[in-house]
Amino acid sequence: MSSCAKPAELASDAMVSQIEALRAQLTEVTAAAAAERAAFDAERGKLLGLMQDAESHIGKLSTELETLRASVDSFNETAVSVPIEVLRLARTQFDYLSSGFARSGDVISQAMSEIGGFAIDQALTTNKTAEKA
Repeated sequence: MSSCAKPAELASDAMVSQIEALRAQLTEVTAAAAAERAAFDAERGKLLGLMQDAESHIGKLSTELETLRASVDSFNETAVSVPIEVLRLARTQFDYLSSGFARSGDVISQAMSEIGGFAIDQALTTNKTAEKA
């Protein structure tokens, strides 16, 4: 019986060694999985933070865009578009009026005509500056 027990004992010892090796491997795999899960959770947290920052930034930009649109709408309500040639013609008319008022001695009307001409000059100058930019 002793000779039969020996192969069974050897097989049992081999099985125990194999089970211990599998347990050690399972422990390593479990630890690696936990480390991967922790890294995944950390990366997920970073991405969620970035997403929240982006959403906040988008919200601020949307608010700023609405403010700018309202500003443009407000500007469009008070602005008119006039061909440049019409402005130049008006400028010439102001010059003619100003010199006429100067000849007649009407200093106040002359000054008003010169101010009107100056305002048109500024509009034309602003337009030239905008075209260069």
